[in-house]
Amino acid sequence: MVVVEETPNQPPTVGSVTVSNLNVMSGEITLTANGAQDADGTVAAVAFYLDINQNGILEPDTDTLLATDSSSGDGWGWTGTLSGFAWGTNTVFARAQDDQLDWGPAAQAEAELFVTAANQTVKYVDGGQRQVALKISSGTANLHLEGTYGTVAVSGKTIVIGGEEAVSLQLIDLTESSTKTAISFTVKGEGETTLGGVTGESLGKLSAKRVDLTGNIQFSLTANSLGQNVTIAMAGTVKSFQVNTFAGGSLTADVIKTVKVKQGDLGADVTSQTGEIATVYAYADITGNITSATFIKTVASKMGGLYGDVTSQTGEIGSLSVYGNINGNIESATFIKKIASKAGGIGADAKITALHGDLLAVSTYDTLAGKLVADNLIKKIAVKAGDITGNVRAATIGSVSAINLDGAILSAAEIGKVTLKGNILDSYILGGYDIGMDGTFGGADDLLQGGNIKSVSAAKGQFARSFISAGYLPESPDTIGLPDAGQAADFGSISKVVFASKDPNPTFDYGIFAVTEIKPFKIGKEPAQTDGFFKVEIVGG
Repeated sequence: MVVVEETPNQPPTVGSVTVSNLNVMSGEITLTANGAQDADGTVAAVAFYLDINQNGILEPDTDTLLATDSSSGDGWGWTGTLSGFAWGTNTVFARAQDDQLDWGPAAQAEAELFVTAANQTVKYVDGGQRQVALKISSGTANLHLEGTYGTVAVSGKTIVIGGEEAVSLQLIDLTESSTKTAISFTVKGEGETTLGGVTGESLGKLSAKRVDLTGNIQFSLTANSLGQNVTIAMAGTVKSFQVNTFAGGSLTADVIKTVKVKQGDLGADVTSQTGEIATVYAYADITGNITSATFIKTVASKMGGLYGDVTSQTGEIGSLSVYGNINGNIESATFIKKIASKAGGIGADAKITALHGDLLAVSTYDTLAGKLVADNLIKKIAVKAGDITGNVRAATIGSVSAINLDGAILSAAEIGKVTLKGNILDSYILGGYDIGMDGTFGGADDLLQGGNIKSVSAAKGQFARSFISAGYLPESPDTIGLPDAGQAADFGSISKVVFASKDPNPTFDYGIFAVTEIKPFKIGKEPAQTDGFFKVEIVGG
């Protein structure tokens, strides 16, 4: 007896499936199955499916059967409507059936549905039943939506997206636009519509005042980046805004989490209207103004300086750290934790102000020429390789270090430790005389009060044409005419003074003054005492 073993039927295969003639305006799509074959028979049919639950797996009993092609006369394919498709990425499948009625594995492809608008207005209804009109005034934008595809009607310069279900705008893609693109939203209805993000390198203007940015603004720029007049106005929160350079213009939103300029300058103004600004970073100079309605957590420049103003209107400023000079004003409604310049200084026109709190730490490499003003404490000032030539005012100054004091004013009720590697020239160290929040002599808020100075040391330097004074405003060329010049408060003491020499050719009285006590000190090896123009005086109260 001869036993003949049957060879199992081999299922047919489809090499690939391609998407063509995809047109969201007419609502048509073509799918083609390529390389359909059966190793031990013939292909009888090819079925095309839409992955209705978008899990990437063909489930014939669940996914939508679009069509079955039973004739290969003109190839295996299907052309039909986009009914049932969704805006965004759709997965489609093709699988073959052989003459034994066995089905083979599926090939798959993706069909991306989006709207291209060029100098047109796109209208749609969002999930909150708001009527949204998105105007593309110049350039070209690919609009990536979310929701079920319905209808698309074009009339002149207007594109109307319809259907039974609402849609949302996930992405505005400007990468294919060759000209600067101006985008503006008009929203009718209650509340705010949403925008997932913006990408591209051709943005000219984005006006979206009733739009909540739910994702990121990401610009991957290679040429001139964002130019001088780009204005971006958003409602809600900007979670992430990244660009190579942002030369000018503005970015405005209710809340701004992260702004990152990866390769060049930040010349645009950055403004939060109702909430915080968490982080602003620029690789090079920051020349625009940064303004927060509440607080600012971090401002940083890796290789540049600060030339714009930084303002927190109701809250604190956490850290501001730059590589180069600080020439802009910095103002916090409350306190400032840290100001740092790694390789530069603070310019003469710059003013750093903590209106109702502390300024905890200021460090620079080069000269501090501007004003530091705090309502309460300035804990530490450190100038590594330069001088202090500007003015410092606080209720309490903890420690100050620099090469020289030259034309400077230190003013506080309590002054801790002042340490200079060089000289004290044409300067004032005033414990108990308040030069006020304007940071200079002669303001309406100047105030003579009692105060103390713990230590002033210029151990290797000269003391010339300067004043160290506690509870007393000395008469000098700078103070003549001030109401309190030559007047003393109830108390004032100086605990320690050290310097190597004094001015050999003085032309006016200068020196060390206190109301209640000056601890004995030496100039070089000699006890310090009044000597001509140089004074060491207890002035009484």
